[in-house]
Amino acid sequence: MAAQAGADLLGAEKRRLLDRTFEELQEMCRHPCDNLDCDERLKFGDVTDNARVKCSFVCLQKKKVARDFLKQTPRQIFEFNHQNIQDGKKSKILHISIQCDACGEEGGRIKLQDTVEKLYLDLRQYLANDKAQPLLYRPGKPNEDIPDDAKAVCELTHRPCVDDFAKNCLTSEALQSIRQSLQPEHELYNKLRAKGVKAQEKFGDKTMTYIRIGLGLLELGQYTAVLELWPKGYKSPKHHHGGCAGSVRVLYGALNCQLFDSILDDEPIKFKGNDGQLGLPNEGQSVLKLTTGDTTWLNRQNWWVHQVQCHDDFDFALSVHLYKSCSDAFAFMKPITGHTEALTKVEGAGTLEKGMPNNDYFWNVSLPASDKRVEEIGRPADNAQSAGPLDFELLEEQKEAQDKLLHTRVLLTRKREGEEERGGERRREEERGGSSKDDDGWVPAHYAAFNGHKEALQLLHDLAPETLSSKGNDGWVPAHWAAENGHAEALQLLHDLAPETPAHCTLR
Repeated sequence: MAAQAGADLLGAEKRRLLDRTFEELQEMCRHPCDNLDCDERLKFGDVTDNARVKCSFVCLQKKKVARDFLKQTPRQIFEFNHQNIQDGKKSKILHISIQCDACGEEGGRIKLQDTVEKLYLDLRQYLANDKAQPLLYRPGKPNEDIPDDAKAVCELTHRPCVDDFAKNCLTSEALQSIRQSLQPEHELYNKLRAKGVKAQEKFGDKTMTYIRIGLGLLELGQYTAVLELWPKGYKSPKHHHGGCAGSVRVLYGALNCQLFDSILDDEPIKFKGNDGQLGLPNEGQSVLKLTTGDTTWLNRQNWWVHQVQCHDDFDFALSVHLYKSCSDAFAFMKPITGHTEALTKVEGAGTLEKGMPNNDYFWNVSLPASDKRVEEIGRPADNAQSAGPLDFELLEEQKEAQDKLLHTRVLLTRKREGEEERGGERRREEERGGSSKDDDGWVPAHYAAFNGHKEALQLLHDLAPETLSSKGNDGWVPAHWAAENGHAEALQLLHDLAPETPAHCTLR
């Protein structure tokens, strides 16, 4: 009766877990290995948080290995142990050792003698990516079979403030503004092209990027949700979330999602039938479609490695992401087949790299001026411009204003130089607005070329012609950026004004 009472505290999936054989559960047995010299552990490099390797269950009676236990269920061994405790035969009690398949290091033990609830919790931490659990969170439902940490994050993602944001901020006008800004010569288009250059260098694929927008929502407390914008044809790299608990809620469009047992795996997990309680066809499929209104989850034991991209039926998709308990940087896998545009293999391809993704914008909805996040990256909620990039074209206007400021700066500098005596060449060189570099090694000519402003380029040529061929830290001259962003007239002007411009700088 005591065992049954304990079972009643569990959800349906949890009860089923204890009635599955160890042979079945062993297929999911993965746990970080504590042996610093383990070959499998070493494959993860400096990725230490939740670097799970394949493990096995070993049944022990004291120090002796018990055979033929794999056909037994955790509940059966639990009841066997309880009977022996009642009969005073403690020497017959069985426990389970979790051992690394690669090196044999013991990663933990399960006693199977306290309560059914504790047995479930002890066992669950060694099981990874259990398809019996529901993949989708159901708002307003008990969701008893979703792990508590993941369920808590999903509940945050469905708070009224997020619902209100989706309803009041992501209006048809806002969606059209985003759609317009993704067109050539506009803000989001230019942002993607610039990020694509870095993605090409890092992953060998310029489409392996997307737009991240931090959301300032007071009701979420210290949690900062991220609105992720997925243009058609763009995707995330395969990445490892470590020990995070997180949720992904689709607000517009649809996403294709692939899940992996490990960041080191090339092949994604396949789902069929009622895997994930999804009601899929019986043929295995590795791509899961998440549509508007769907919310999925991840945590330390489940679905912490994935790759996401926009579904082909939409020109872009929007999803809100929220994470907690992140104790280490995310990890990304550089594709083995990655190549640069010059078709040379990316150095280090096929290796893991740690890093935290940065937000491209911040959309403050309700944070006050006193919030540190506002001081760093946003505006207070009572500010007229606190809505962030609702109208992304506003950023284009700001950029044009910056270019006008550059124009004025160039004119003033040229006037000042005209008033200097001939002997002040060194001082003129130091004071020239056109030749000073920023932290990325860019001079004003890079910015003018990036935005396609011919007049500024002409003025810079008159003032400091050598800067039209100046290289940034990435080795690119201004003409590279004019070509990358499709500014044909600016590119032609650079070819005319700067003979040193590489001949391969052509429109892409």
